[in-house]
Amino acid sequence: MARKTGFDVNEDGQIDRSDLEIASGRHDDPPDIEKIQALIPRLLEVQDLESIEMGDRLRREILEARRITSRSALRRQIRLIGKLMRAADVDVIADALADSGKQSVERERAFLMLERWRNRMLAEGDPAVHDFAQEHPEVDRQRLRQLVRQARKEAGTPKGAKTLKALFKALREAAGV
Repeated sequence: MARKTGFDVNEDGQIDRSDLEIASGRHDDPPDIEKIQALIPRLLEVQDLESIEMGDRLRREILEARRITSRSALRRQIRLIGKLMRAADVDVIADALADSGKQSVERERAFLMLERWRNRMLAEGDPAVHDFAQEHPEVDRQRLRQLVRQARKEAGTPKGAKTLKALFKALREAAGV
């Protein structure tokens, strides 16, 4: 008597391969668990979560996980996020995170460059303002010079921090960052 396998058997006694694809699991393409595990911490840290294409429930659960302070509750929430991500398009989320990472690195570089410009302007004065204006012709030179002089004069006073912020804001606006 032949053993019952649950699959259709052809005349040669071989299992019909079309049944194997269906019986191999409940998903045609199982999610990459390692990829999901690597993405979850990055999703919890990313600033611009709205720009990433994902389901509303997944987005809500990620935002909820950010508010949780209890270690065990956070662990349960991360498991829920992983479960929801199995149904999501993980590749789209990974690509969006990669793009977001590139943008944040570029933004960080731009801010560092502006900080260098600010420090140089405070050290050198008008020649540094002139050099910055050469690179960014749309800048209001007079306002920039005024802010630099005021920041140098108020250095070390409580008003100095406010002036430094105003100078940095003017540099950021001129550079379009």
